[in-house]
Amino acid sequence: MPNSIQVLLSSIPQIFGMYSLMRTVWAASQSNTVEVLSCFYT
Repeated sequence: MPNSIQVLLSSIPQIFGMYSLMRTVWAASQSNTVEVLSCFYT
């Protein structure tokens, strides 16, 4: 497994990005979805 640690470290920002995206989607489903979407697409 060459450079497996390097690959893991380079994938950490992507994992955090997915986590923040899922948190945003979850918050949108908990609150008024139309209001949240209007914030994104305005």
